[in-house]
Amino acid sequence: MAYWYRDNLTVSDGAADGAKWGAIQGNKLTPAGETADYTVISVMRQAMANLTPDSIDRIVIYKAGPSAFGTPLAQVPAQCKTSGTSITGSCNIYTPTVAFLQVQNGNAGYFNCATTPGSPACAWNPITRHDGPNATDIDYLGVYVKLKHKNLTGIFGASRNIEAASISRLEPGNLVP
Repeated sequence: MAYWYRDNLTVSDGAADGAKWGAIQGNKLTPAGETADYTVISVMRQAMANLTPDSIDRIVIYKAGPSAFGTPLAQVPAQCKTSGTSITGSCNIYTPTVAFLQVQNGNAGYFNCATTPGSPACAWNPITRHDGPNATDIDYLGVYVKLKHKNLTGIFGASRNIEAASISRLEPGNLVP
């Protein structure tokens, strides 16, 4: 049970860190040409380093809304939790083993739709997310993680899923009064 609790905290922290850093970067490219999705996956790779990548089922970066729209887990589009491909205008779905390897190899182009057409990032393109010009036009970025936790003793079954999500509002760009 202690390992499940540790993994639950790790996944929750990874989602929160990813959402925070992705929202800070917003729709901007870093000087190295990295999109917010690259940054999210990179930060999550570090935050969840004690988990094996093959135990993480999926990482979803999704278009969310303010807290009035529901909890972060409730705002994850249902099809983004089950689909094998990203959903246009809704979410980018990443397979952790592939995405972590792209970050490890410094392949920022994998997360940039302009560089790699057909990339998982093309469904909700990181560089076209809205950060203004009006405060009401700013997008909310959500990060969802699903982990398959294997139970050691089998008393509670062979495994159980751990899901976590977090939402952050994009850093405002040039706003107009």
